[in-house]
Amino acid sequence: MLCFLFAFYQMILNKNRLIHDDHHGFTLIELLVTITILAILITIIVVLIDPAEIFKKTRDARRIADLSGMRDALTFVSVASGGVFDADGGNISTCSDEGSRSVYVSAPQEITMHSAPSGWMWKQVAKVFIATVGGTGWIPVNFTGVTGGSSLFNLPIDPRNVDSPSVGSRFFYSYACRRADSKFELNAKLESADFGPGGGDDKSVIDGGDVSDVYEIGSSANILPTSGVY
Repeated sequence: MLCFLFAFYQMILNKNRLIHDDHHGFTLIELLVTITILAILITIIVVLIDPAEIFKKTRDARRIADLSGMRDALTFVSVASGGVFDADGGNISTCSDEGSRSVYVSAPQEITMHSAPSGWMWKQVAKVFIATVGGTGWIPVNFTGVTGGSSLFNLPIDPRNVDSPSVGSRFFYSYACRRADSKFELNAKLESADFGPGGGDDKSVIDGGDVSDVYEIGSSANILPTSGVY
């Protein structure tokens, strides 16, 4: 279809070159036909390219890179502390195997979260502190307390960083820890069809986690709740 329209457009241009060798300008009908064909071509190109999906993939690529950077930084803190580090910082008993198990999220306190997963609670910090790496950010670990300092200048947050009562419209990063073995998990919700379950470049199914439509990485991928977060 695209090739046919382009060929037809070229035919009109060639015809006009022959007709207008001794004349100047196009007739109104010729201009209208040309504009119509160009509009159709542009519409087809936009549909084929799918700009919305491109933006989604760009945000997903950032999510994957962000979680990878945070995993590496957390691993560095863990190794520097001999494999035993304070995974929930100044908080008390908030890891998954403790009494006040919590899901730490990049959505700030200014955002009202949907109901937390059964048996869990949300942990949020004020927007002004959300990206800090000294233990007061949305991940409560003190990344600066190791030799050489933090490998992160700021804690990344999700490109959209929003919550919603509706499943499928919740985009924020989440973190949880397990005290017994000092393990941690980081999650993100991907939004592009290509990176999602069954997509051509599926990321959320092959990450080794236990939720098929969530991107999960960390020193363990089965700490965060399997439902209710996103």
